[in-house]
Amino acid sequence: MPALEKEEKMSVLEKELIDTAFRGNWAGPAKLPVLSEFFAQEDSRLFVQEEADITVRGIFLRELLLGLRAPAKDAEATSRLHGVRLRGAIIKGEIDLSDCKGAGGTPLPPLLLDRCIIHDGPIIKYPAVRNGASVEEKILNAINASNVRLSRLSLCGCRISGRVDLTDATLDGDLEISDVAPLDNGSPCQIFARRCRIGGSVIAQRTHFRIQPGQCTEFGIPDYALNLVSAEIHGSIVLQPDFHAQGGVSVRGAHVSGDIWAEAAKFVAPGKIAFRAESLQCDGTVALHGSEDKNKEHYEVEGNLDFLSATIGFLDLRGIQIRKVAAQDYALNLSLARVRTNLWLHNLPSGPKTIVEGVIDARGATVGGDLNLNGLTLNPPPDWAHASILASNLRVGGDLILDDLTTSIDLESSHVESNLNVNNTVMKSPNNQEYGLYAHNITIGNDCKLTKIAGTVDLGLSRIGGALKVHAQYLASLNAKDAEVRGSVSISGIFMPLMKKHRINFDGGSYRSGFSIGDLENSLRFINPPSSLVTDIKNMPIPTLSIEDACIANDFQVTKVRAAEVLVIEAYKAPLSFYPDWVLVEALCQLEKERKAIIAFLKHQSDTTMESILLGGQSTPIHQLNGRGTLKLDSAPMVRDYLRFFCAYVWGGDEREEGAFLIIETEKALGDAKLSAPVEFAEVSVKKDEEKGWSCTAMIRYANKLYRTELHVYPDGNVKMTKDDFLADIEEENPITFDPPLRIITDSHIKADPGSAPFWLRTILPAAQVEKITREEISQNIEPILLQQLVQPGIQKNEAATATGRAEVSLRGLKARVFHHNLRQSGSWGPGIRLKLDGFEYDRVETEGVEGKDKIVKPINDNTGPKKAFNKKETPKPEKPKIRSSKRVDETADAYIGWLTRQYDCPHAKSHKHARDRLIACAIEADSAKSAQGESVYEPQPYEQLARALHNEGKYEVAKRITLAKLSLERRFVHHQWIRPFLCIMEKWFDYGLFPGKSVSWFLMLWLVVGTGAFYIANYHVDEPVLVRNLGAGTLALPGQRCGEEIDSLWYALDVFVPGLDLKQEDRCSIATRDEARPWRAFSVIYEILGAIVTPIMLLSVTGMLRRYIER
Repeated sequence: MPALEKEEKMSVLEKELIDTAFRGNWAGPAKLPVLSEFFAQEDSRLFVQEEADITVRGIFLRELLLGLRAPAKDAEATSRLHGVRLRGAIIKGEIDLSDCKGAGGTPLPPLLLDRCIIHDGPIIKYPAVRNGASVEEKILNAINASNVRLSRLSLCGCRISGRVDLTDATLDGDLEISDVAPLDNGSPCQIFARRCRIGGSVIAQRTHFRIQPGQCTEFGIPDYALNLVSAEIHGSIVLQPDFHAQGGVSVRGAHVSGDIWAEAAKFVAPGKIAFRAESLQCDGTVALHGSEDKNKEHYEVEGNLDFLSATIGFLDLRGIQIRKVAAQDYALNLSLARVRTNLWLHNLPSGPKTIVEGVIDARGATVGGDLNLNGLTLNPPPDWAHASILASNLRVGGDLILDDLTTSIDLESSHVESNLNVNNTVMKSPNNQEYGLYAHNITIGNDCKLTKIAGTVDLGLSRIGGALKVHAQYLASLNAKDAEVRGSVSISGIFMPLMKKHRINFDGGSYRSGFSIGDLENSLRFINPPSSLVTDIKNMPIPTLSIEDACIANDFQVTKVRAAEVLVIEAYKAPLSFYPDWVLVEALCQLEKERKAIIAFLKHQSDTTMESILLGGQSTPIHQLNGRGTLKLDSAPMVRDYLRFFCAYVWGGDEREEGAFLIIETEKALGDAKLSAPVEFAEVSVKKDEEKGWSCTAMIRYANKLYRTELHVYPDGNVKMTKDDFLADIEEENPITFDPPLRIITDSHIKADPGSAPFWLRTILPAAQVEKITREEISQNIEPILLQQLVQPGIQKNEAATATGRAEVSLRGLKARVFHHNLRQSGSWGPGIRLKLDGFEYDRVETEGVEGKDKIVKPINDNTGPKKAFNKKETPKPEKPKIRSSKRVDETADAYIGWLTRQYDCPHAKSHKHARDRLIACAIEADSAKSAQGESVYEPQPYEQLARALHNEGKYEVAKRITLAKLSLERRFVHHQWIRPFLCIMEKWFDYGLFPGKSVSWFLMLWLVVGTGAFYIANYHVDEPVLVRNLGAGTLALPGQRCGEEIDSLWYALDVFVPGLDLKQEDRCSIATRDEARPWRAFSVIYEILGAIVTPIMLLSVTGMLRRYIER
C-alpha cells in the first residue's frame, strides 16, 4: 500500500474510518446525530459542534476508496478494502471520484453514506443559453462521480447541499438514495446521472430533491432534480413512498429493465415538464399512481408528464393529479408511446380521483391491452379550441373504456382490437364546429357500446366488427355516416339536438346483422329542446334520424320512436321542514290535445347539483331518500307536514290510477266538490309515541270518498294506516284524473291561486312558504329537470308524460331484408313522427298491431276503503291479459295507409273517417305548401314497395288497397286534367279493377237491372213498338212489327252489352228508326259503350284473381 509523502492531521472519525473500511464495519458515532442540532435558530446557517470529531473531508474519502490510505501496520485488519461505510458524519468539501476505477478497470469498493451531511463543495460555472440569451450557470457540486465505476453507492438519510454528479458512471449494484433531502430550505439537492449504468435498482424512499428554478444543463436544456437521462438501469426505480422532486424527474432515453414505482409522489416543475420520459424504455411497469388509501394524497404533478415515444410494459396513472401546466402545452403527452399491456388512467377504487388540468396528447400511441379512462376528470384551458384528449391514430389491443367522463376526445383513424365502451359520459364538443367524441374512420374489432351517453359523437366511416349499441341520454348528435357494422345495431334513449345541424345520421352505412330502433325497455325519444338550451333560436332544430342509402343485410326493426317536449305554463316551489336540503316543486304543463297536467318533484337546493326526485305516486323514491338520512322528524309540525306530503304523493290502485290519499282539513281544500253528508273538518292531530314514532288522526280523500283515518308515522319515515271510517261521498263535475306521474286536469281547474286546484302546495304546506317560480328559472332549471325525469325508462311507457313534439325519420334509399314494426297507436311510431320513405326497399314486412286494438281486462277495484290500498306494498306486477279481436281487411289496410300518411306534414288537415281520405287530405295540404318551391310531395315507390311486400306475404287484399291509395294520389298529382274525370270514374266505380267483386257487381247490375229491364220495357210496355223485328231475306215480318216473344230480354241485353259476343239476339230485333224511338237508340248506344268499358275491366279483374288463385 503506498504511503503519503506528507502526513496530514486526520480527525478522529477519519482514523476510525480507515480501520473500519478494511474490516467491513460501519464508522461513525454509535448514536446517530439529530441533524437539527447543526442549525442555528437565528440565521439558519450550519455550525459545527465538535466538528473535529465527526468531520470527514471529501478528498479523504477519494483517497480511501483509491487505496491511498491504509490502516496502521499493527491494526487488526485485512489487506483488502471492503468499502466505505460512514454514518452520522459531516462531509466537508466535494467527494471527487470522477474517472476513478479500480485496478484493471475493476469497480471501486462500495461507498455507503448513512445520515451524513455533505456540503461546502466547489461551485462550477458554465455558459448556457436561456430564451436566446447567453447566461452563466452556477452549480454547487457535492459529489462528482462522473465516469466512475463503483460497486455500489448509498446516500441513505443524507442531507446534501449541491449536486451528486453520476454522469457516465457505472454502478454494479444499487443506487440507494432513500431519505435524502436538501441541507436546508435554500440548498439544492440533485442527482445528476445522465448515461449512468446501474446494475441494480434506484431506490428513493421518503426522498426530497430540489434544484433552483430555471436551472439548465450546459446545453441550455432544462435540468431536473432527479436526472436519469439515457441511464441504463438493470433493476427498478422506486420513488415511493413520500417522494418529492422540486424540479421534476427525467428518465428521457433511459432503459429500465424492471419497474418504475412512484405511489403518491410529488413532482414539481410549474410550467415545465415535471416528469420527462421521452423515448423511455421500461420493460416492466411504470406506476405513477396515487395511494389506494382514500385518506392519503394524489400522485401530484405540477407541470407536464411527457411519455413521447416511450416504450413501457404497463402504465398505471390512476389517482394522478396534474396541474399548473404551461399554457398551450399538453398536460400528459403520450404521443407515439407504446405500452405493451394496459394503460390505466382511471380512478382508484377507494383512493383519490384522477384529475388532469390540461390536455392529453395520445396521437399515434399504441396500447397492447386495455386503455381505461373511467372517471377521469379533465379541465382543459378555457381558450383551448380542440379536443381535450387528442388520440388520433391510437391503437388499443384490448378494450377502450371511456366511462363516467365529461370531456372531448379525438379518436380519428384509431384502431381498437376489442371493445369501445362509453358509459355515463358527456362528450362535450370544444366548439360548435366539432364533435365531443370524434371517432371518424375508427376501426373497432368487437363491440361499440355507447350507453347513457350525452353530447355529440362522430363515427363516420367507422368499421365495427361486432355490435353497435347506442343508448343515449340527451345525445345532441350522432354521425355514423358510411359506417360498416358486422354485428347488430341498436339505438335507443333520449336525443335532443341543440343546433340545426345536429341529427342521428346512419346514411350510406352497411349493417350486416340487423338494425333496431328502440327495444322492449327503452324507446328512442326525440326531445324538442327548450329555447333556453338552443344556441340559435332562429334556427330551431328538428330532431332527425336519417338512415338514407344504407344497406341492412338482415332485419330492420322499429320498436318504439317518440317525439316529445315539455311546455311549462307556471310552477311553484316551497321548502320542506322535514327535508332541509330539498324543495318541493309543482309545475303545470301543456300536453297534447289541449290537455294539461301537474307534475311534482323534489329538487336539491344546492346550485352545484341538478339532482331531482320525481313524485309519481310511488312510495319507493320517498323511502330511498329517507334511507339517505335526510329525514328530520323532530317536532309535531314537522310530522304533520311530512304526513300531508307523504299522503299527497303516494297514490293507490294497481297502476296508481286511483290517486292520492289527500289529507283534507278545511272545506276549501275540496274546491268545487260537494259532500253527500255534512262533515266537521279538523286539523291533523299528532301524538308522540316515545317508542314507535307518532300516532295521527286525519281526514283523507281517496278516490271519490272521504274517510276519517288513523295513521302511524315511524321514525324512519314509514307510514301505516291502522283504521279508516267512511264519512261521505264526494261529487265533482270535473275530477282530477291520475295517470302516473301526472295529475291530468281540465281548464276549469286552472286558477291563479296556488292554494286551490290544481296546485297542492298550500294545501299540504304553510301558504307563506309557497313561492311562484319566475319564467327565467323555469326555462333554465325546471324544464330541463322535467325533461330528465319524464324520459326515464320507467316513465317512457306513459305516452302522456310530455307534449307531442316533432321529429323526422328518413329511410330514403334504405335497403333491408325484413322490415318489422308495430302499427298500433302505442306501437312503433308515436305522434309527431314524420317519415321519408321514397326509395325504401325491403323484401318482406312483418307488422304487428294490424289485427285490432288490445283489450285490457282490468280487475274489479276494491272499494271497501283506503286502508288496504294505502298499506299495500309495491311489487312488480305481471302484464295484464290481452284479448285480441279480428279486424277486417280494410281496417288492416287503414293501419298501413296511416303509416304511409306520416310522409306528409299536414298539421291542419281535417280528420276523416277513412284512412285513405286522410292520406289524400294530408298529401294535398303538403303539396300546396311545396308547390311554391316547384316540388312534389308524391312519390309512388313507397306504395309500390309496401304493396309488393304484402303481396309476397300473401296479403293480397291489403296490397290491393295500398295500390288503390297510390292510384288515387296519382290521379291528383300525376295525370293531366283532361284524363282525371275518366280516372275518377275508374276509381269510384271500379277501384281501377283491383277488386273483381266490384267490377262484376257493376257488370251484373248493368246487364240484369239496367239492360234487361230497359229492353223488356221497350219490348212490352211501350205503346208504339220500339224494339222491332229486323227485315231480312226470307222473313215474313211486317215493317215496324214488335219483337215480342221473338227475343229474350235477358239475353238480348247481354248480347248488346258484351262486345264481340254474338247470341243471335241482335240479328232478330233492333231499335226502331222512327223519331219517337230516338231516346231508345241513344240509350242503346250508351249501353253498348258502357259494355265495352265494363266488360274488359270485369274480365281483367276476374282473370287476375284466378291467376293469383292458381299461383297460391
